[in-house]
Amino acid sequence: MGAERVPYDAGVAEFYAIKGAPYIRRLVELLGLPMRCLSATPTFFWRGHRLDNDDDFLGVFGVEGVERLEDFWRRGLRLRRPEDYADSGFPKDHPWSRLTFTEVLKSVGHPEVEDFLRMQVNSDLACEPDEASGVFAFDNLLVDHPDYCDMFTIEGGNARLIERLVDRVRAPLRSGVSLSAVHRHGEGFRLEASGEEIVCEGLLLAVPRGNLGDIVWGDRDARDGIARHRALPASSSAYLRVTLLFARRFWGAELPESYFVDDAFGGVTVYDHSPYPRSPEAPGVLSWLLAGRAARQLATCSDEVLVDKVLGALPSPLVAGRSRLRGSSVDRWVDTEAPLRDVDQGARPSLPEHQPVASIPGLVVAGDYMYDGTVNGALESAVRGCSALLCGLGHPAAVSAADVWKMTGLS
Repeated sequence: MGAERVPYDAGVAEFYAIKGAPYIRRLVELLGLPMRCLSATPTFFWRGHRLDNDDDFLGVFGVEGVERLEDFWRRGLRLRRPEDYADSGFPKDHPWSRLTFTEVLKSVGHPEVEDFLRMQVNSDLACEPDEASGVFAFDNLLVDHPDYCDMFTIEGGNARLIERLVDRVRAPLRSGVSLSAVHRHGEGFRLEASGEEIVCEGLLLAVPRGNLGDIVWGDRDARDGIARHRALPASSSAYLRVTLLFARRFWGAELPESYFVDDAFGGVTVYDHSPYPRSPEAPGVLSWLLAGRAARQLATCSDEVLVDKVLGALPSPLVAGRSRLRGSSVDRWVDTEAPLRDVDQGARPSLPEHQPVASIPGLVVAGDYMYDGTVNGALESAVRGCSALLCGLGHPAAVSAADVWKMTGLS
């Protein structure tokens, strides 16, 4: 990016090492990739104020506001213990799973604190508070809580995880191939992909749900099953990543944390993606992760307009750095999917959707959107999908998700 050709992460901002379920971290360790931990105590810029500590919050929200904020966290932590947080999915007996996040926020009883919490979680939620369950939104707030989650990145770029996995796969790989049609072929399937025919015994589809409709399904049962899967309610989410390269990492002393949160664009997380080794004199990279309504509204703007809007929204410690801008890049992910409600309320694909589609053995659907839209969710879905696929193919013994975890060596 820019004349200096400085690399940056355009996709996953960080990985989560969830306490009690550190599977992604173990996978990275198993692959021998070096990690860097991210700090989880961000600075907040809120309505012209900088919030770093308890005194800052008291100065902005007053004693009553801080008490309401603390009460909200006490209730949330009591209802979502660390050992529960580690389990994928949404508990049926959690009272906030039956409420939207908007409804949960109303219980705070302090409009400014409610707006602050809405801003704090916006970048992770990527959909509106009335579209997400209270427990899903609170789980995203818990990402910043050290008792629940640690965050890390991979040295040399997060894409190294994919590269290392590709190196370890012994099965044939085809890159740049577009799947266009799926037909029954005996007890298996025949795939049409970029003019090539591929015959397989079983098929696990890790395809964005919207793109499942782009595939021609030659079998009526499969076609009907995929249609039902796509018809399950989901929330449309949106992200824009605006990444700016500066001649110097001038903010290092003022903002030493790995990221900060600003109230611009309804709530935006700004990541320090500067290359290592870092110094005030070396080039610096900051990435703004715009999400939800603001991202959707601004998605049609040109890159130049988006960069200007971000520069115009810089918090006060960064304003002086505008003249040091040397390059920029914009990445867009619009109309992706995010979970809505409790699995058992049928408002998003539930675990039974990992079973063979329309009871067709060997055809299984997986995807991060069935969980929490994260890399952790993608891994969990892949494990459960593999379990369902092996069972559907008549494995001599029932293969549970726990068995698959053991096979991977990550359990």
